[in-house]
Amino acid sequence: MARACVLLLLGLLAGARAQADVYVVIYATTQSKTGHAGIAIDRYQIQLTEAMAGGVRTERPDTVRTGRLTYYDLWPKDDVIPRALTFRPVEPQYYKLPGGSSEREITVESLETRGVPHKEGYPCDGLIRIPTRPAADFALGRFLDRQLDLRKPFDAWRFNCVDFVLLALKPVLAEKLDAREPILVRRAATPNRLYRALRALTGIEVVKNADEVTKGLFWEERVLSTLLPTNERTEP
Repeated sequence: MARACVLLLLGLLAGARAQADVYVVIYATTQSKTGHAGIAIDRYQIQLTEAMAGGVRTERPDTVRTGRLTYYDLWPKDDVIPRALTFRPVEPQYYKLPGGSSEREITVESLETRGVPHKEGYPCDGLIRIPTRPAADFALGRFLDRQLDLRKPFDAWRFNCVDFVLLALKPVLAEKLDAREPILVRRAATPNRLYRALRALTGIEVVKNADEVTKGLFWEERVLSTLLPTNERTEP
């Protein structure tokens, strides 16, 4: 175990200049769908490469991306909009996927074509790639693991799925994102606003474009669309 930890540390140090990525997964708030946001981190393995130095054979640890991702997100345990929009926290449901070796691996392709496997069950609407470094990803994973242990309550207004992603992005981005919009008598962070805020940044890559489906406001797309038929909402 001690040797594995040393190799991991050496591998992360050796990979200080290696490319790594964090991914923000967006399900748009549109056509009465609530929408959602999650975050995924590249997974690595430490690969030992043999080398000769001064006639002595040595092993050099290198950090290598596996192509697989670790995905994190937050939900209200009872995912019912009228209850989730009350002005009080509700019991949270945190996910870290895959949860075991028997579960399906998560990749960029699987998010684009199948989506997250635990809730939505359909391809994500938007996927944004943010360049990082292996050491930063490792630190972010440990930070998010601690958040799962803390189990901070879900609060639609102050700590929803988007706020959880924003918390994760703080050490990753050099600037603070504004992902809030007016809903009823308060402001709250929403998936559509998060996507558009990230879309405006330089240095990010849009892997799956959600420009069209993230144009709407939460109040119109989720609340009014549930309360009123379409023909009533479109009448002047």
